[in-house]
Amino acid sequence: MGLIESLLTLNVVDEITGTKGKGNKEAVAQGTANIVNGFFTGMGGCAMIAQSFVNLSAGSRARLSGIIAALTILMIILFGAPLIERVPMAALVGVMIMVAIGTFEWISLRIINKMPRHDVAVGILVALITIWLHNLALAVLIGVIISALVFAWESAKRIRARKYTDEQGSDTMRFMALYSLVPLLLLWTNLTYRMIRRK
Repeated sequence: MGLIESLLTLNVVDEITGTKGKGNKEAVAQGTANIVNGFFTGMGGCAMIAQSFVNLSAGSRARLSGIIAALTILMIILFGAPLIERVPMAALVGVMIMVAIGTFEWISLRIINKMPRHDVAVGILVALITIWLHNLALAVLIGVIISALVFAWESAKRIRARKYTDEQGSDTMRFMALYSLVPLLLLWTNLTYRMIRRK
C-alpha cells in the first residue's frame, strides 16, 4: 500500500511540475529504507500526497524541500515533543480540515456524472471505509481489490465468439479473448494475451 501511495504521489507531482520521476528508483529507495528501519524497531513509511501537495503549493520544486521537511519533523520529534503536546487537538483538526479543503479537487464534483459509475462507487466506498474504520491503508486495499474485480468483469465482456464455415464445409467456432493483466506491484507492466481456440 505504501508503494502504491508513493507512486501515486510521484504521478501527481509529475503532473503539477511537468517533470518525469523515476518510479523504480523510488521503489528501491523506499523498500531499502523500510527494511533498514525495521532493524531499529521503526515503523515503515511512504510518500504522502497531502504533504507533497502542500509543499508544492508553497512553491518548492527541488529535493531540498523534502529534505528540510524530513529534518524538521525529526527535530520536532526529538526535541519539540513537550511543546507539541501543548497544542490543542482542536487546532490540529482545524489545520487538517484546511489542508483537506485546499487539496481537494473541487472541479471533480462537476464531472462526476461523466465518470464511470464503478469508479465513483469505489471512490465513495473508500471514503466511507476510511471514515468508519479510521484506516486509510485498509480502505485503499479494499478499493484496489474491488477495482481489480470490476476490471476483470469488464475484460470478461470482451470475449466474443464467431461462427464460420471453412473450406471443407464444417462449422467452426472461434473464441477470441483479450486479457489485460495489470500486476499490483508493477504498475507499468501491461501484458496482453490473445487466445484463439477452435472446435
